Parts: sequence; C-alpha cells; structure tokens
Amino acid sequence: MTDLALKLVLGLCAALLAAAPTLSADELGGPQAAFFDKHCSDCHDSTAKEGGLDLSALSRDLTDAETLRRWVRIYDRLAESEMPPKSAPQPTAAAKQVLLDSLRPLLAAADRGQREVVYRRLNRVEYENTLRDLFQVRSEVAAMLPEDAKAHGFDNVGEALGVSTELVEAYLRAADVAIDMVLSQHQPSPIKVHSTFNDGFKNRANAKQVFRFLDEGVVHYLSDLKSTHVRNFAAPAAGTYRVRFRARAYRSDKPIKVEVGAGDVHKGNRGRHTVGYFDVQPELTEIVFEDWFRVGDGFSVRPFGIGNVRVGQNRNYAGPGLLFADYDVEGPLDDDLTAGKRELLGQLDLQTATAADARQVLERFLPRAFRRPASAPEIDRYLQLVQQLLDRGETFESALRASLRAVLCSADFLFLNESVVAATGQIDDYAIASRLSYFLWSTMPDSELIRCAATGTLRNPAMRRQQVHRMLASPKAAEFTKNFTGQWLKQRQLTENEPDQTLYPEYDALLEFSMGEETRRFFEDVLRDDLSVTEFIQSDWAMLNDRLAQHYGVPGIAGAPLRRVNLLPDSVRGGLLTQASILKVTANGTTTSPVVRGAWAIENLLGIHVPPPPPVSAVEPDLTGATTLRQQLAKHRNDAACASCHSKIDPAGFAMESFDAIGGWRTRYRVPLATELPLDAKDKEHWPATYKPGLPVDCSGTLPSGESFHDIRELKALLVRQPAKIAHCIAEKLLVYGLGRGLGFSDREAVENIVLQARDNNYGFRSLIEEVAVSEVFVRP
Repeated sequence: MTDLALKLVLGLCAALLAAAPTLSADELGGPQAAFFDKHCSDCHDSTAKEGGLDLSALSRDLTDAETLRRWVRIYDRLAESEMPPKSAPQPTAAAKQVLLDSLRPLLAAADRGQREVVYRRLNRVEYENTLRDLFQVRSEVAAMLPEDAKAHGFDNVGEALGVSTELVEAYLRAADVAIDMVLSQHQPSPIKVHSTFNDGFKNRANAKQVFRFLDEGVVHYLSDLKSTHVRNFAAPAAGTYRVRFRARAYRSDKPIKVEVGAGDVHKGNRGRHTVGYFDVQPELTEIVFEDWFRVGDGFSVRPFGIGNVRVGQNRNYAGPGLLFADYDVEGPLDDDLTAGKRELLGQLDLQTATAADARQVLERFLPRAFRRPASAPEIDRYLQLVQQLLDRGETFESALRASLRAVLCSADFLFLNESVVAATGQIDDYAIASRLSYFLWSTMPDSELIRCAATGTLRNPAMRRQQVHRMLASPKAAEFTKNFTGQWLKQRQLTENEPDQTLYPEYDALLEFSMGEETRRFFEDVLRDDLSVTEFIQSDWAMLNDRLAQHYGVPGIAGAPLRRVNLLPDSVRGGLLTQASILKVTANGTTTSPVVRGAWAIENLLGIHVPPPPPVSAVEPDLTGATTLRQQLAKHRNDAACASCHSKIDPAGFAMESFDAIGGWRTRYRVPLATELPLDAKDKEHWPATYKPGLPVDCSGTLPSGESFHDIRELKALLVRQPAKIAHCIAEKLLVYGLGRGLGFSDREAVENIVLQARDNNYGFRSLIEEVAVSEVFVRP
C-alpha cells in the first residue's frame, strides 16, 4: 500500500466518529413506580420474571444503551396496549397517558444523549454518480468498489459505511479511471450508419443453421438464443446513439415481440442490458431507441415467444418468425462531450502549464469536489503536492493527476461534511444542499443548490420545499426511484433467485423484465401524482402490459408497453402486496413463507419492527407437500416466546399465500410430480407436465386487533383504514434514507409532525417527501 493511501486511511478513520454526548442518570420514580407496582409487578417481579423482565432489578440509568432499549420496549408495549395482557385488570386511559407522558421526555433526552454523530461516506452508487456529475463523464466505477454494508434497511447509512485499506485502494483505482476519462475527453465526429441485417448476421459461424437469408432480410426463429448481436456495428466513440431498425412478423398475422439489448454484446466482458421489448407487426415496423454506448458497444435483437426452430435442421419449416430488414445508427447525439475537461482545465495547455496554472485548476475544482467553498490552506495543501512532484521532475499532467487523485480520495470528498452552525444547532447551508441532493438524486448538488447555499436560503423551509419540487421534476430523480425502491422494495434482488423451472415453467425473461418495470412505474405514478400512500396497500389500478396481464389473469390487454390499467372491483391485484416483483423477492424461487412475506409487509408498509427471533427451532417448508407451513406454524405459535411476534407477522403472510413464488394466483400449492398426495380424479386430469397441485391454500387470518379476513382483498381493506400508520412507516423510511442514519426515540415527535402535516394532502407521497425535507430534523445533525 502506498504512503498516500495509508495517510488517507488514517485521515478517514479519524473523521468517522464525533464524540457522543452524555446524559446524567435519571432515576425513574414517583408516578412511574406506583403504576408499575400496581399493574406490572405481579408478572415482572424478582419471582415471576415473565418474559425475562424483572422490573425491580431493571436499571434506571438511561445513559446505558441496553437499559434505554428495554425502557423503550416497555413504553411501546404499554402505548400499543400489548401490556398488561387482556386477561389482566387494565389501567385507566388517563393513568396510562400520565405514565407515558412522564416517560416520553426522559427517553427522548436519553436517546439524544447517546446518539453518535457519524460522518457518512458516499456509498459506491453515490461515488460513481458524483464522479459523473463532477467530471461529466460516464465512469462506471461502482463495480470496482466493494459492496456497501446495510443498516436499517439501506446502504447509505453512516454507521454501516466503514473504511479499510482495501476500500481506499479501490477508490484510488476508481479515481484514476475517472481522471483518465476527463483528461481524454474530445468531441467525436458524429456518424450515420445504414446497413442490413443480412450483413449484420452473416458473419456468424453457424448463420445458415440459425437464420433464413432472404433478399428482403433475415428471418430468425429462435427465442432461446441469448443474444443475436449485430456484428457489423460497434460504437466508434462513447456517447448517446439513436438506433432505428425495421422488422416484420414473418408468416404471422399477429404481432411478434422483439427483445432489444445493448452494451458489450460482442465480447460480453463489460455487461449487456435489456433496452426493452417491442411489438413487431405483420407489416414492416420501425423500432427506435436511444442508449448510451461505450467505445465498442453495440446492440442485439432476438424474437421472443415464438418457439425454437433451427432452419438448418428443418429447411421446410413454415411457422412464424421475425424478419429483420435494415437498420440506421446515428450519434453521438450529445452536444458537448468535452464540457467536463473544459470546466476542469479551462483553456490550459497541459504541455506548457506551471504550478501557477495548477492553483487556478484547484481553485475551480476543490469547491465543486468538496461541495462547499474551499479555504486557501486547503488549496495550498493540494498545490504543495503538485509542486513537490514537479520538483522531482514529474510532468505537469502527472503532478496534476496525483493532486486530483488525492482530492477524490480525501475525507472532504468521500464524506458528507455536515458542519453544525453553533447559533442554530443546524447543519450549514452547504450541508443541507448535499443532504437534499443525495436524498433525491444520489449525487452532488447542482449549481442551483450551491447558489441557494451561498445565499443562506436553504435553511428556510419554503426554499427547501421549492427545491424539492424542482428536483423531483428533474431526470436525476430517477435515481431516487432506482435506489429507494431498490432497497425499500427489494428490487435489487429481483433477478437473484431463478425460479424452479419444473414448478414454474411459465417464468420467462419478459415476465421478469415486466415485473421490475411494473413496480418502478407504479412508484413513479404515485409520486408524480401525489397519490395517497394508501395506494401502496390498495389501488384500483395497475401498470400492466400483455405479459403481466396474462400472468395476472387480466383480460383485454395487448402489447409490450406498460400502461395504467383500471382494475375490476373484485380484482385481487392493486398495490404493492400483490405485485409479482414483491412476491418474487419475498420468496426463494421454489417455496413461499408467510413468515418471510408477513415480516416484510409489516416492517416496510406498517412500520411494525420485528425483533430477531429467539433461539428456538426454525420452521422449514415441507418440500414433500404433505403439510403447509401454516400448519407447522400453528404448532410453532404454541411456544409463548414465538406467539407474540407471530401474531403480528403471520396474518399478512397468510393473505399473501394466495400468490406463488413468481406472483401468480393460486388456490393450491404446486408440488413435484413425485409427491404422493391424495388427489381426486378431476385434479389428475389437469396435472401440468412438470408439477401437480398440492394441498389447498388457506389465506384467511386474524389481525392482532381481532379483525378477521378471508383473503388478500379483505386484508387490504382493513389495512387502508390506517392511513396515518402507513404514512408514519414510510416517513421513517424516507428519513433514514434521507438522513443516512437510524432513527431513535427522540425522532418520534418529528415523524409524528411530518405525518400530521401530510394529512392535509391526504397523506400524498410527494407531500410526505416534501414534509421530510422541510422538517426541522432534516437540518439537524
């Protein structure tokens, strides 16, 4: 490891934690002691110790973290009427409120006293995005960095974002990539290419075995060929390109879908992504898309859903295929691909530049990199590095690179410097600008935010509200959708588990692609239209295309594009709980678990925090299909240590059992063909080729409130009666994501105020985001 890297590690580690404030011990007594003696001591004294709790021995020193945690747990169980148990004499509402009111300020003060102010490091997505906007280059460096750890459900929480020598070395390599790209920027000459797919496919080694070559074009019959890349096109320069190609459904009176991919389709070393799926009509159809290509990138096309026939083995095949005619590519379309280099260097000539020129570069660069004004001593520090290297005989470019590299690996760049203004107790305006920017854009503040920070107006809630409106209307807000839903709704895990093909033979690439698009588009519509957060539980509409509609059993939908579809009143769909992407990521590809799904639902939509399970035997799915997990859980809940949590977790999970591991509706479980089950003759007639129906699904349940439901529709109808609770949960998620820290007892009042303010707009999701950003807690350390 280099000396520079070692110094950076030491500097970063020193910057990680600020000293935590302390709170004097506050002995709980008076009305609290009298209440506990009357209502709690019979079960929680030194003799009974039910649940392992002895109130007489429980410390009253709230400066101890474990003691505070236990007192907060006591507070919550009393506030939620979980204790005293229903079978015991109940305190009056007034007596309980007096107790809670007396505990609340003590617990809040203790939580504030224990809070550690942790400087938050940029995670790898934020680092890549920041380099992109700092240099105006598409440096794909996130994959070069180690995966970030999570805390409280998100990977941008300071306490989980540690620093190691390996991480700093990775940052140094990533910085080199970005610096190389910005210094080599040039405006390439635009190209316009016209060619045919005959030329694009003919160089394939087994082309005549796969394709049928006609004067009109190339006919392709294979849906399972992973990539049919166009071999005679590769981007000569990085930039945005527009591709137009023409194709038609061959020997078919119905449209055929085409899957379009882009990226490193030729060698496959740098990754390929799906651009989308398009409908090709029986008449010649033009498909147009735009995408960012790196040098050497290209595009690929293949039919979808027509079967798999190799014409070399079946020369007389007369079934449907997809005929690809010709294509045009033009680009780069970007007006200025040298803006980053020009902003960094100005008119500087690297061959003749001097140390004085380096000062001008650093004076422009450091404030943007640090996201705040840079002091003269800070500029001098990096200028000194340039001078030292020049004195050793290094070239100016080499010396400047080293200085830029040091900046990009410094604590001032890698960490959000949330300096506190002593007079107000708030973070300063530049820190507010960064907090807003990384919250909604996952990147550095733009010039407008920095201008507001410089004028001291961001501390004004009205200005923050105005900026949120502007920022959510920006294309950069796509990062909020991607990164917030990627973690809150587990969308990053959508492609991780490949479903069992014997149990779910209908699962295909288009369905998987459509699953993710449905959730993303649904989230964006709720946000854009400021719909109530109850839409996340129950909506009378969904984002569907023909593949999802087929999967969901919704008739009358044709075509590959997703669009908003009104659902029938008795539909089981609508909201997040019934979306295939959510149902897939809460299953394991083979079986479903009401515990896993129920825990996810109440944690992420109702804000009910589930503690880690006690050390008892785990309940595993019965892969033979002889029993359902529900039947096993009935025995499991007889254990008192398990019952209290399962009464909260299981109901939502039971309702979601109506959906299989890929989100399809079911009334029976699917089991392997070899499973011995007593099924009647009618069932046997409808056995599929790879699986058979198992035991019936029971999707009924009872909530802890005592309210019962028969299916997912009735459950959703019960849950949407609690809009404030749903809004409270989502406000907590937004605050954790926006602040980059977990929430404590002292944050509860702020969350309640945010929800109260959003109530006037029917708990609209956009309104909730605005209230988070304008809240006092958002500008506090």
